[in-house]
Amino acid sequence: MLTHPEFRGAGHGTAVVRAVIADAWSNGKLLLYQTLESNEAAVRIAFALGYQRYGSHVAVRLKRETPHA
Repeated sequence: MLTHPEFRGAGHGTAVVRAVIADAWSNGKLLLYQTLESNEAAVRIAFALGYQRYGSHVAVRLKRETPHA
């Protein structure tokens, strides 16, 4: 969910996510809300919609080693 900077803080993101959740529930789906902890706006939306922290995971990026000369 991305909100144009000029429209942030007006509740549009929360409204869209709420609508997606309602649609999913009406179709028998259960959603997982996943975001980075550092994405404060997304975390606020999740909490505003009643989500609670369930778990966390660590992602790592492996660097390709360059061959030694």
